[in-house]
Amino acid sequence: MLDKQNTTYLQNLVGKVVAIPQPYKAILEFPYKGKTERSLLWADRLTVNGKATAPGHMVYEYLHVGSKVRFSCHTFNESGIDQCGWFTTNAIRQDPNDISNAPSSTNLTTLVHGQFNAKGIIHHVAPRQGVIAFNDESGIYSSCESLFFVQVYSSCESLFCLQVYSSCESLFCLQVYSSCTEQLVMFLGSKVYLFGKRLGSKQSLQTCLPLEDRVQFDAIPTDPLENDHRCRWFATAVWKGQKPNVDYDTPGSINQGESQNLVKAIKQLTSSPKATFLQAHGQMLSVLNQEFGVALVSIKPNVWESVLFHRSSAYLYKLCLKKQDLRKIFKEGDLIRVVGVAAPKTMMTQWVAAQVSLFRAPDAETVNLFQ
Repeated sequence: MLDKQNTTYLQNLVGKVVAIPQPYKAILEFPYKGKTERSLLWADRLTVNGKATAPGHMVYEYLHVGSKVRFSCHTFNESGIDQCGWFTTNAIRQDPNDISNAPSSTNLTTLVHGQFNAKGIIHHVAPRQGVIAFNDESGIYSSCESLFFVQVYSSCESLFCLQVYSSCESLFCLQVYSSCTEQLVMFLGSKVYLFGKRLGSKQSLQTCLPLEDRVQFDAIPTDPLENDHRCRWFATAVWKGQKPNVDYDTPGSINQGESQNLVKAIKQLTSSPKATFLQAHGQMLSVLNQEFGVALVSIKPNVWESVLFHRSSAYLYKLCLKKQDLRKIFKEGDLIRVVGVAAPKTMMTQWVAAQVSLFRAPDAETVNLFQ
């Protein structure tokens, strides 16, 4: 049995398949602290293009020796037959034909795992909300926004660096990418647990979480343009001491005919840090009623897929639209940014949104969401 208190968790690593000893499992190798480590990957932990592999399918249908995957893992019993010191909790296949899971100069669609059992320090704290800073070992995301890659209209398609305050009027796409690895996580007082007890609804965070205090957390991706601190993550739980018992299990059957049950199911699907999240740009397809809408997101060049969203996950200039009539705000063709997860096959769309935001033209204050 896994000892949760003494378990090391690693996030967003890149490994290579070195063996497929059985149809339902593969062995990954990856570098860690100057050594080559091995991690066990079961078929049901693998996602391809953001979607879980079908039950009963074999690993070799998706991977081969030499395949690369981006994955997260925790410590494991190395004395087993596979000689693996790590167990893969989730993995994204890295194939040139798949949705990307690393930013590039032209890519606007990426996949990313949630953060599970991650560690950080208190970066900012207010009475009932705060910000955690943590270092991303993969280095592919960054909260540092001092430098940008800027693409320009030109016969030359090379990229170059320039400061954010540049007055150049020829640029059309700003994309954040730098060598900085620090990332920021927004959290609310209602998600904080201290030594097994949930923080009281009237208790100030400033009385119990000083700056630089060390905490652990689970988190899901969020749109940095929709919060004041440009946080790329939102914590589903923050704790010191024993981890609280948080239910991240996916919902069972989903009744799409009842709005209340559908909203609950969407919330459960999109709030799990164990999920693989799609971050993409798209456009509004249809506003179904005052509560729900359907959009199209660009998965790959010339490939579009549908995403269902509820108004509780829709934002307009940092304002949540959970009490607004979507028919008065969105219209067909509106450009949007989406954070979402793969929808169950019983749903009418291919994705469900954790967050939908109206797209803003890039400038010195608003940068491209995911790069």
